[in-house]
Amino acid sequence: MSTLLSWLFMPRFGPAGIAFGSSIAWTFNTVLHLYDLDRRIGMILQRTDWRTLGLVVLAALIASGAAVGVAMLTAAGDRSLKALPCWVSLVWFTGRSHWRSATPTRYAHGNL
Repeated sequence: MSTLLSWLFMPRFGPAGIAFGSSIAWTFNTVLHLYDLDRRIGMILQRTDWRTLGLVVLAALIASGAAVGVAMLTAAGDRSLKALPCWVSLVWFTGRSHWRSATPTRYAHGNL
């Protein structure tokens, strides 16, 4: 499955298509293993685990949609929009570092 998906995505996305195809196959493989283990030995992941996984996937889709939107704006826009990805990344990393410095004990104990 990984080879087939990588072969399908490579012409469109190049080397990133290979990684994308293998990532999809890995995710599918993991879900099938969890489903099989659930049937054989009982519930592996609880309902809250699946809900958390769904929220993470939703957040990843929102973030990737925002990234695609920024890329489309900068590709089709004028010169003033060319610096937009730099500003977005600057704001993102500044906000992350500020949040981490505001909660140092959680990181010191390895909880996040």
